[in-house]
Amino acid sequence: MEPDRETSIATLLAAHRRWLETDGQDGQRIQRVGSTFAGSDCRGATLCRADLSGADLKGSDFTGADLSGTLLDGADLTGANLEQAKLAGASLIRGKLQDCRLRNVEGLATAEFRDADLRGASGLAGTEFAGADLTGVRLPEGCRSTAGSLTSRPAARTPGRHSCRSC
Repeated sequence: MEPDRETSIATLLAAHRRWLETDGQDGQRIQRVGSTFAGSDCRGATLCRADLSGADLKGSDFTGADLSGTLLDGADLTGANLEQAKLAGASLIRGKLQDCRLRNVEGLATAEFRDADLRGASGLAGTEFAGADLTGVRLPEGCRSTAGSLTSRPAARTPGRHSCRSC
């Protein structure tokens, strides 16, 4: 990845973190609808309440990142690493998560996955979505047998109003 692109992402992340820490009084919320950040290194980043709807995040590394309450509707996370990330209250409606690594992700049951594509995703035991609304979700092969028992109710959430535990 080019050095100026890395600087740009680091600058965005720092401004977003200030925005979170000051409750919007300083810094700036990440609102990059439809942007291209494919292959980005966001390990351990705090992206709570960011808006990355429709963004190209293919192959990005979000290991240990906090994406609580983040809007990722229609985002392309194909091949991304989300291991140990926090997704409580995140919205991934119509998200493309094919071939993602999802081992030890927190908050999957409260994230919104309606019509998302998780085919080929790895690291799921099939119980992480207990109680979640999986209407229209395309699950990995290993989860198909339990999908029917996991579509019981929609997750309760208010967009943009989720606490960020790492802030």
